[in-house]
Amino acid sequence: MRKKLLLGLAISLGLSTTTISQERFMDEVFSDAEIMVMKDQPYSVNVNWLLSDFTNQAAVGADLTDLQTIAATTGQYPQKYFYPNGANPALDSTSVKISVQTMDVYMPIPGSVDTMAMRPVVFYAHTGNFLPKGINGQPTGDKNDSAAAEICRQFAKRGYVAIAVNYRLGWNPISQDLDVRTGTLLNAVYRSIHDMKQAVRVAKKTTLGGNPFAIDPNKTMIFGQGSGGYVSLAYGSMTRTAELELDKFLDVNGASYINQGLVGGLDGYGGLANLYQDTFSSVGITSDVMMTVNAGGALADISWIEAGEPAIVSVHSIRDPYAPFDTGTVIVPGLGYPVVDVNGPGTFMSKVNSLGNNDAFLDLYTQDAYTAAARSRYGETFDYIYANRPTVTLDANIDGAFPMLLPLGASLSQNIGAPWEWWSLPDLLALEAYYASVGQTINAAQIDSNSLFGNPEGHNKNSALVYIDTVHNYIAPRIMKVLQIGGWEALAVNEVRVNDVFSIAPNPASELVTITSKGGNVNAVSVYDMTGKLIFTRTSSVPTLTINVNDLPKGVYIINVETENGQNVEKLIIE
Repeated sequence: MRKKLLLGLAISLGLSTTTISQERFMDEVFSDAEIMVMKDQPYSVNVNWLLSDFTNQAAVGADLTDLQTIAATTGQYPQKYFYPNGANPALDSTSVKISVQTMDVYMPIPGSVDTMAMRPVVFYAHTGNFLPKGINGQPTGDKNDSAAAEICRQFAKRGYVAIAVNYRLGWNPISQDLDVRTGTLLNAVYRSIHDMKQAVRVAKKTTLGGNPFAIDPNKTMIFGQGSGGYVSLAYGSMTRTAELELDKFLDVNGASYINQGLVGGLDGYGGLANLYQDTFSSVGITSDVMMTVNAGGALADISWIEAGEPAIVSVHSIRDPYAPFDTGTVIVPGLGYPVVDVNGPGTFMSKVNSLGNNDAFLDLYTQDAYTAAARSRYGETFDYIYANRPTVTLDANIDGAFPMLLPLGASLSQNIGAPWEWWSLPDLLALEAYYASVGQTINAAQIDSNSLFGNPEGHNKNSALVYIDTVHNYIAPRIMKVLQIGGWEALAVNEVRVNDVFSIAPNPASELVTITSKGGNVNAVSVYDMTGKLIFTRTSSVPTLTINVNDLPKGVYIINVETENGQNVEKLIIE
């Protein structure tokens, strides 16, 4: 059932399993036909900051008072609050607008297909720069993105329940005023965290009403991609109000950009412009998670990391031009406007590890190809993307971070930060037509062209799937160890497994490598780099095959060998 998009099944089992088998949570043990998707499940109603008009303070105050009363009593909001001004004149009487937030639930069909009664849950936060897809100048931006759906589907095929959450959007990236850009962005992230917490609570609450998703409320994690990566990292580390009062989070008047009296407290409750009410959503239910996974996002500030917080795993492009791998400034894509300084995994992962938050999986799987690929880059120096920083040296103590090394771009914006994304021009044209029908304008062709400039493989689904497969294979054993699911206890530290299919020598190598079958002939040999790109393939029908690797750059590769007795993979080091 598992797609062999990258290196084959054996890699995810540790490089040297002698028989091809599948293990739940490590591998795809369910087929596409065995996965069901429950689309657009409502999890909340709250203030829509994109549609609301906050210019008339008296009208806003009256609306919010009315909405808070409804939230605390019936929860039945009049339709006038849901309609944009002008959409229905008869209901055009409110300044504050609200909307229903929804989530998609991906899962193996419970009962007939999957008999596991309580399954771990992954809550997924999408990318998109906290603005609607298209309006943000990008081909991505909601839970229906191609990569979002694929990542969640692959989680479900591994035996998880994956819940893709659409959170509220809206900030002002085009303001000439840095204070406005920073304040509106930080509030957008803050609201997104509230929405994710609400989704977690609502999903956990379903276990008290028949458990229709068959989930284990005590085995939960957050996976954030791109902008969602910022959300996932803040979700687990933003635990004290004082963390919102650092100098860079203060406006020109010295007050925090986050006004909790208006937008609510850290737990997602309270605030005049926040409708989440303990009465209706989650009495006795926490929004706690055990782990956060970040793919291409950054942390608001390294001081947020404290002992006892959820474990963190990060997958990040070293040369990401918008979310720094180490420490840098968030830049508005397409405009180049600076917003706020943040820390990437190259900076914060060493602190996470030193505090013991990742102890569950540190030093895991030294023979695993993905771990080997990540560690081969720790402490190394690479050409970098900024004129004033021609190189970047990675910290040596960032286990739990997978530094993706993609080609150096010809210009800053041509460096790829999210190689797992893909999209199509027809989909963008359909989005353009939708916006035209509601009186808004986007240029689909221009968005497509600009996005391809920054990611030339953006129309190539197969290329994106290679990177998604890499992400899953790197994070899978770490999730199992932290959540203590499946065969997590067998994932021993420094485990070395025996390859009974073939031997390879020398390794490391520089010129010639000899592959010897341990039973029957060698039929085929394929060599991949650590991004999943196929370098070359050789076919044969001999018990021993010698290949020339003299032209390969130094580094770590994966060699996949098929013999008459089976198939296996090994790490190959070229020096």
